[in-house]
Amino acid sequence: MKKVLIMVLAAMLASSTGFARTEIMDAEVQQAQKIKKKRYFWTKQLDDLKIMGKVKHIPENNKVIVPYFRVTFATGGKYLNAVGGITTSKTKIYSKLNGVEESIMQDVTNAMYDDLIQQLKDAGYEVLDVSTLDDNATYQKLAESSKFPVVKKNFAQFTPNSRYFPGTVSVKAFMLARDVDALMLKADYTVNFITMARNEKKFNLLKDKSDVAVGQGINVFGELAVITEKGPVAFMIQQPINSAFPIGEVVDATTGMNKVSDGVALVGSLLGGNVGNRQSTSTVEVNAEPEAYKKATADALSKSNGTLVSFMAASIAGEDLDEQDLQAE
Repeated sequence: MKKVLIMVLAAMLASSTGFARTEIMDAEVQQAQKIKKKRYFWTKQLDDLKIMGKVKHIPENNKVIVPYFRVTFATGGKYLNAVGGITTSKTKIYSKLNGVEESIMQDVTNAMYDDLIQQLKDAGYEVLDVSTLDDNATYQKLAESSKFPVVKKNFAQFTPNSRYFPGTVSVKAFMLARDVDALMLKADYTVNFITMARNEKKFNLLKDKSDVAVGQGINVFGELAVITEKGPVAFMIQQPINSAFPIGEVVDATTGMNKVSDGVALVGSLLGGNVGNRQSTSTVEVNAEPEAYKKATADALSKSNGTLVSFMAASIAGEDLDEQDLQAE
């Protein structure tokens, strides 16, 4: 009898307006929210771009070479938004991308590498072909050890034509900077397929909510690094660069079991004296149209290439970045 009562209460409470929830934006393209960082008693919005390392370590050289380029495509993930107070509210979201073959991701990677090379040329750089390194024994040994693409449960990584990309620590890759009469560049991007808009009512103590609106929207983070003998100098995207192009349809794939589990957890908290604790677990799937995904992803990555090339060139020249070169929208 007690079990039946809990199940009934769970179903009632799970459908109530006070329950934490996920709103599915099935067709609307959303922009990713600006990222903020806590600073004691307040939050500060991060700058769009950031430099890691000392620009003065970059030698004066108008020649560049780009042997390292990688794109990580998110294909799934887990997200948690939690709000605390007298009550607590948690929204868990599982996401999955459908309909995009690995060949599409490889095509985008190859095209965006060519796009970066062209944008460097347009910025006035002399770009050396990677074949310049064909006679470099160190580079060739590294190239032979390449294991790309890398495909995992929630992401897939690609390099142009499965070329080698140095991991977190690859001393030999960095040593090559001394062997090339050019600035050696390394570009690394991450592409996501959904956006999150959080609703945090932290000061409404009895009705805290962690509601999250989820919609489609390609957004990119990444960096363009100059590898110097004194270490890398990275020009980084801190706020996501978006594409306004739709990629498909967002659908709610939440199972009935998850809904019941959330309801049982809520009833358990109520019976335990934690009045008002709420939890919502949702599964969101994006059914992408391959060519639309390809178009939107290339759009956001090309904007990222242009932004970082402009940021790097301006920083090396000691100039301010022109606002029209910041392609965040």
